[in-house]
This record gives sequence, structure tokens and C-alpha cells, in this order.
Amino acid sequence: MLFSAAGLVVLAPLLALIALIVRSWDGGPVFFVEDRIGKNFRPFRRYKFRTTAPCAPGMGLDAAAGCGVTCVTGATMLTGAGRVLRRAGLDGLPQLWNVLKGEMSIVGPGPEAEKYVNEYKQDFGEILKVRPGIIDMVPVVMDGGPVLKHMEDPEKHYIHIVLPEKLRLAREYVRTASPGGDLRLIFLAIARMAYPAGRVADLIMALGRIRKPVVLLVHVFEFALSNYLAFLISFGGAPGSGWGMFLMGLPFIVLVRTIFLYVFSLDRGLWRYLSEKDVMNIMGATTSGSIVFFLIARFALPLVAAPLVAAPLVAAPLVAAPLVAAPLVAYPLPVYVIDWSMNVIFLTGVRFFRRLHERGAAGKRPAHKRVVIVGAGNAAEMLIRDMEQSPYYSYEIAGLIDDDKLKKGLKIRDVPILGTRKDIPGIISRKAPDEFLVAIPSAGRSELESILEDLRKYGLPIRSLPGFWGMLTGREASALKPVSAEDILFRASTFLGWDESARSFFEGSRVLVTGAGGSIGSELARQIARFRPESLVLFERHEEGLYKIDMELRALYGDMVASVIGDVTDPARVAGSMRSHRPGIIFHAAAYKHVPLMEANPGQAFTNNVIGTKVLAENAIRFGVERFIQISTDKAVNPVSVMGMTKKVAEMVGTYYAGLDIGSKPKYIITRFGNVLESSGSVVPLFRRQIRDGGPVTVTHPEVTRYFMTINEAVSLVLHAASMGRGGGVFVLDMGEPIKILDLAKRMICLYGFRPGTDIDISFTGLRPGEKLYEELFNSEESVELTAHPKIHRAVGPACRDNGFLRAIDSGVLPGTAEDLKRLLECVLTQPQPL
Repeated sequence: MLFSAAGLVVLAPLLALIALIVRSWDGGPVFFVEDRIGKNFRPFRRYKFRTTAPCAPGMGLDAAAGCGVTCVTGATMLTGAGRVLRRAGLDGLPQLWNVLKGEMSIVGPGPEAEKYVNEYKQDFGEILKVRPGIIDMVPVVMDGGPVLKHMEDPEKHYIHIVLPEKLRLAREYVRTASPGGDLRLIFLAIARMAYPAGRVADLIMALGRIRKPVVLLVHVFEFALSNYLAFLISFGGAPGSGWGMFLMGLPFIVLVRTIFLYVFSLDRGLWRYLSEKDVMNIMGATTSGSIVFFLIARFALPLVAAPLVAAPLVAAPLVAAPLVAAPLVAYPLPVYVIDWSMNVIFLTGVRFFRRLHERGAAGKRPAHKRVVIVGAGNAAEMLIRDMEQSPYYSYEIAGLIDDDKLKKGLKIRDVPILGTRKDIPGIISRKAPDEFLVAIPSAGRSELESILEDLRKYGLPIRSLPGFWGMLTGREASALKPVSAEDILFRASTFLGWDESARSFFEGSRVLVTGAGGSIGSELARQIARFRPESLVLFERHEEGLYKIDMELRALYGDMVASVIGDVTDPARVAGSMRSHRPGIIFHAAAYKHVPLMEANPGQAFTNNVIGTKVLAENAIRFGVERFIQISTDKAVNPVSVMGMTKKVAEMVGTYYAGLDIGSKPKYIITRFGNVLESSGSVVPLFRRQIRDGGPVTVTHPEVTRYFMTINEAVSLVLHAASMGRGGGVFVLDMGEPIKILDLAKRMICLYGFRPGTDIDISFTGLRPGEKLYEELFNSEESVELTAHPKIHRAVGPACRDNGFLRAIDSGVLPGTAEDLKRLLECVLTQPQPL
């Protein structure tokens, strides 16, 4: 408070001047008063100089308007004086009054409006344990705030995209607050206000058009200045008689140093990329120039000067003639040493200043990802150095991990080595990283797989630095690359593994997979083929998909693989295939899964998903199939879409046949899971394409959530369920908590090295036909049982008796219109009675 009171007194003239400028330049009120929420959720009124047009307060986006947010009417929010005040960082000076009243502090998280605090109340519960501050991390790290130009709904974008990133920075400040950190933020804020980075950048850009003469002039000036300072220091600030030596020697030393400037190619290097080699060249050029000038001063110049001194007619008019021979021979030795040192300092300094300017003017991307680097060798050092020098990384390095125990506690470029892989749980607890970066490009495949297996236990995204050979051969697209789909799962992947009982179940069996050309069907075929069944029949109607998996598996397993082009809704084709191959196990993966498309084409959804399942189930009984494994979806639980309804009815078909009291029938097993990452119907390929195209990434609704799993998880669930024994019921994998699609989009954008909402926009398109805000894994009629595997549960619902519903869905009684078909599905699901 004393500091703020003193600041108000000292700055009173400046505050009065700014108030006068705002009033006379823009008119209207001088101060902008806004309600904010302070420590422990206490409201207060914050005072700032007005910088925005009258429409700004109604937008509720003043905190984000630093880059010229546009009003709904299209007028620019920042005023003329406001733009200057924002650029200079002076608009917040009246907040010293809030500090004096005890409502704010000099440094702390930026205060927010009540409606935004209510939107993220849990996050603000941690942040508002401290007082909000005038100086916070957002303007320092995010370079003036996020840009919200051209947004159809800027407030929604601010709430769902920008505000979470600001909350990240605020939480980080609260967790790591220290006096040293506060001083650093104050210093950075003052530096940004004091240093005219924009004007310097404009000057550099203008001079860049005549770079060669400018570079020469700068160096010549440095040579002259260095020599002058050397004489000044050597003669104690008063060169006296040394002035003549300075004047006579200056042209020669400048000429010599300029020659060596070109000899060592110092005129060609880009200053902002100063390296150790550049410093060595500077020292080489300076040393060479000093030696050559020493030889000239001691031996060459006296010989040239002697005739001048001996010729009175020539020498008399030359006032400096007596100062030529003897003084240069007596050129002070300290001058050589100091001149050499000054040249090294100036030549290195101007280049270092250029690099500092480049980093400061470009600004650092928001550190919206806190990372731990795995590996503490040369690759890690290069990566850290690159992150320090480049403004384009969005990482804050929390520390390093290395399996060498002796390195623990040491530092690389001031980044601490936190421990080994065994210490990761404690490191995560202390440092709260968002991501792992694996920087061991020399690691072999087995070593890298071991590292990734360890890291995936913690459910954080993983990125890796590729090997140098991979980059040279073009096999790596970027220096930091996503490792796998597990990186965006928000949890540790649950691959169930295999034991001998599972392996022996498939070995020697005859297996048929429908939908074998799809993402799930093809991975099922790959996994099953590894167990060496007697035969593996790939049943698919999509020629290209079937061709690809057929070629892949035939190359590995030969004639064990048989491919059949066919449609599961074609009874004759299904029966013929079963008669020819006599499968003992059927995996039914063929289905239409795209919700909006099925809303528009309900007849095809019904035919493929329901009739196809019925045809397969009946033929499984007819040809003595032992097990029938059917793949379902969480959209079949309390369905509202045509796709979900048809999959639920398909579950009913399987449940009905599982409950038949006949002598010989297959064991019917249904597996149910959520969205599969990387599958053809997943949002992940869509988001990846949108990110590569520069955005925007489209999300239907900010609150929509889904259960996600990887293809490996889905396939391991299906294969384990198939080998567990008894039929009946629905097997469901424990997939953790549902994930917000918005969070998934943000994570993918970050994994590609961009900033959500700044580099890549996220737009909300509204829920599509048939979509729900959230999905469920069980319905109220099902009881949940444990199985032999802790990650697999079994949902048991009421037995499904025929009572005419199979006749209602027979292929011969399809309704004529889409609406009639939807009514039929709803009727079958709500009351399975004769229709």
C-alpha cells in the first residue's frame, strides 16, 4: 500500500496529463470503471483510463481488447488515445488506487468480470486465493492479449477458447508465485513499456533495403569508437599528446579492420543468428587486425614518414609531421589491448542486441503447455536452446528426466534434471506438466517403445524428437511429432494384453470378420491373424478397403486369408460364404455409423444395421457357428438418432437369439464402446485435416462430450470378450470419464504446435440432426456385473422375447417413408409387441 500511495503521489502529474489527453483527444469520460471479482470472490470496482469506444463495455471483452477487437457494429473498440495508452501500458495506472484500497496488488492474476468467474467458478476458487494484480502474465506472455477480430460470436469465443488459456496462466502464477517471479514480471512489463520495439523494427526493416552499406558504416563506426575509447582509457580520460597518435593511426587501423571484416565474412552473417562460430570469427578478425596494425605502426609507417620529416618544404606545412614517426613507434601497448577488447565487445554486442530485439519484438507464444523433457543429452540441450531462441514455441519447460541417477539435481541451460523415470509420479504431482517431450533420437525402437509404454501410464500427451537421419531422408514431417492417438486420450490407454488362454482360443479356429475393410474390422483381422487361425475370412462390400487389408495380410500370412466381396444384407451371399468357409467364430463389425448421414438415409441404416445383423444371426444358427461377436455403440443407449436406434434394435436381435431355447446355437456376445479415435467416423481425422488447412476447427457445441477409446483398446475389448466363455449380455470397456469435444480440439491444435483461438480458430456449428450433448454406457434397465478382467464390465438387461418384433423388422415390411421408419423403430424400442 505504501508503494501504491507513493506511486500515486509521484505519478500525479503524469496521471493528470494523461487524463487531459484522453479528454481532449477522444472526448467523453476519462476513466473506465468496471466491476470485477477480487480475492475470496469479493466484488470491487476497477479504475482504468478509458481506451475503448462506447460500445466496448457492452461486449464484456475489455480484458481481451488489446489487439483491436471489433464491435458488433463494426466500429473499432480502441480509441486513438487508447491505442497509444495500451501500447505504452499506461492505461492501468489508475489501478494504483485499487492497490491502495487493498483490492488489488501490483503483481497477480488479472481480475475478471463476475459472469466469467461464474462460468469457471471451480478454477477461480484456486486463483482468487490471492488478490488480482495490475501486472499479470497474460499481457507479458500473450503479447497484448488474444485477437478476436472477425468472430461471429466473440463472447462465446472468449469464454470457451481465450479465457481457459488465461486461466491456465493465472493458475500457473498462483502455484509458482515468488518474490523473484514478481520482480521478473515487473521488469518485463517495464521493459515492454520502455523499449520501442515497434519503431526499432520499422527502422531495421527500412535499413534492410540497403543492408551492405549500413553494415559497413556500422562496423567502421565501431572500429573508430573502439580506438577512441582505448586512447581515452589509456590516458586517463585526457589523451593529451596521445591525440596526435590517435589521429595518425585511425585511418590505418580502420582500413586494416575493414579488410579483415571481409576476410572473415563478418559482413555476410545475419546478426540475429549469432553463434559460437560467429564469435570465434569476430575474435579472429580482431586479433588479425591488431597484429597487422602493430606491424604497420612499428615498421611500415616510420619508413614512409622518414622522407616527409627530411624534406622541409614538404614537412613544414604539415603540423602533424613531427607526430608521425616517433609517436607511432611508441604507440602505447595498452591501446592495442583495450582496442582489441572493445572491438570484440562491440562487434559481438551489436549482433547480440539484434537477436534480443528479434525475440522481444516477435514476442513469445503463450506458454499454454508445461512440458517435461525425457532425456538429458545433446538433443535435449539443442531443443532447450531452440526454444529459448525462437518465439514460435508455446512451451514452458518444467524440467528434464534422465535414467542416469548421477544427473539428478544438475541443470542444462538452467533447466533442472528432476530425476529418473521412477520419479515421474512425484514430478507430475509437483510440476503438473501437460505433456512429455521425448528427446532421445538415438534410442532404438525397443528402447523407445519401453519409454513410451512407461509414459502412457500417466495419461499425458507424448511428443518425440525424431532422429536426424529420419529428417534428412524426409521420413519425419516435423521436428516435434505426435506419437500416437493415445496422446489425445486424456487418460492412460487400456490395452488389455494377451494371455495363453486368449491365444489358444483363436489358434486353429476358422474366423469370419464382416466389415473387414473398415477401421475396426481391419484391425480385428490384423490381431486375429497373429494368433494363426486355421482360416480368416474377410467379408466386405467395399472393394478398395477389402483389397488393402487383403494385400497386407496375404503378404504376411499367405493362403490363411480369404477375401469375400459381399453384403451382410444379402442372405444368399452370406449363406454361400458360410457354406464354403464354415466359420466357427463370426465378428460382426459391418455397420453404418455416421449419425447425420443416417438421419438423412434412415432406410439404409435400418437395412444395414438391423437386417444385416438378423441375416448373419440366422445363418450363424443354420451353419453351426460357435460364437457370434457383435459390435455395438454407446449411441444405442437411450438412443435419439436413427443410427443409435438401429444399433439398439440390432442389440435386441442379438439378445433375442442368445436367449433362444434350442439345442445348438452360437454364443451371442455383444460389445459396446464409445467413439474410436482414428476411425473413419471419428472427429480426429476431421480435426487433423482442418488444422492442416489452417482452420477453423468446427465443434458442434461447447458442452458436447463423448467417450473415446483407441482402436487397440476397442479391438482388445472385442477379442477378450469373445474368449471369455459365456454368451449373453453386453460387454463394456471402462473408458474413464467422457471427454469434451472442445477440449479434444484444443489438445489436437496444441499438439500441432498452434494456439487455439489465435493461430487456429474454433467455431461452433450447433448440434447436428440426431446428436446428443452426451452419451451413456448403460441404461436404467441394465444391471452391471464384473467380469474376470477388471477393465471389462458386463451389462445384463431383460430378456428380449420375440412377440412379433422380428416380424416387424423383417426386410419385407419396411415402411415407405423415413418418418414411418423412425416411428417403427421407436415403437419397437418402447414396446416390442406385435404390430
